Amino acid sequence: MEIKDAKVYFWQLIQQKQLSHAYLLTGKSIAEKRELTQWIVQSLICEKPHASGGACLNCMDCQRVAQGQFADWMTIQPEGKTIKVDQIRDLKEWLSTSPLEASFKIAVIEQADLMGNAAANALLLFLEEPAENVYIFLYSQQADQLLPTIVSRTQELLIVESKIEDQLDALVQNGIHRQHAYLMKQMGSDDTLVEAYQAEEFEQWIISLNHFYELIISRDPYSFVWVQQQLKGYLSYWQARAGIDYLIWLNSYLLLDRYSLSEDETNFSPKMLKVFDKVKLNSTSTLHHEINNLLFDSKIYLNANVSPQLIYEKIAICSCRW
Repeated sequence: MEIKDAKVYFWQLIQQKQLSHAYLLTGKSIAEKRELTQWIVQSLICEKPHASGGACLNCMDCQRVAQGQFADWMTIQPEGKTIKVDQIRDLKEWLSTSPLEASFKIAVIEQADLMGNAAANALLLFLEEPAENVYIFLYSQQADQLLPTIVSRTQELLIVESKIEDQLDALVQNGIHRQHAYLMKQMGSDDTLVEAYQAEEFEQWIISLNHFYELIISRDPYSFVWVQQQLKGYLSYWQARAGIDYLIWLNSYLLLDRYSLSEDETNFSPKMLKVFDKVKLNSTSTLHHEINNLLFDSKIYLNANVSPQLIYEKIAICSCRW
């Protein structure tokens, strides 16, 4: 269900005092899961909820939740590539203590599918004997990425992404240029992109990625040098991952564009449109497919903890004519 419908659903549960102890929120958008969970917390403590249902979002309690100042809410995120057993043990210990501000405690485990077996089993023991007035929300793209025993002890709710225009409007309201917001969506809408956003730096990053793509689609050996000279500053793990996702989208978009499936050009800057025209003149569909396979292989290496710079250099080497 879309987030607006999920809010109606949860408001009914709150009114009837029938919230379950554990929910599994599936779907692609972690941002919408976070928004929904925050709204649930606000609705549980709001002093003046709307007559139509849900938190007012304006009272002092609602504002403290929005600002991350609510003491009875804890969020667990992966440390590196996994959620470790010690994190789950610390969470269980925190949940066993009395709430400080409310009559309940809420815990969120983001990317719950990254729990190792030890962490998952530690959580399972807690889910089998849930504490009173404790609510746990697990985030995962798909339920089958978690242990079946954990899924069976939660209530799954699939959060369907809002329409693209609504998502773009939300990003624009956060101060992000609309064309940049559109490109962020192609990178998977990682919240890190939003939190780190600076318009000029983002634009330079996109320009560097575009030129790198022009070089590899042209099989130009200078692409190897470009990684060292221009892309090196954009190769933290999350930027490397987002950059590869962007290159996959760009390559796929240009391949589809050969068959007249182009999108609204207002999503792109004049510089990007020039890149598109240049690439379409100097590439073939076969070449696009080869680049696509190379980029997908690069994601596998990145997930295996290979150095981002080495991965981008490998893309350059494998795509070029030497």
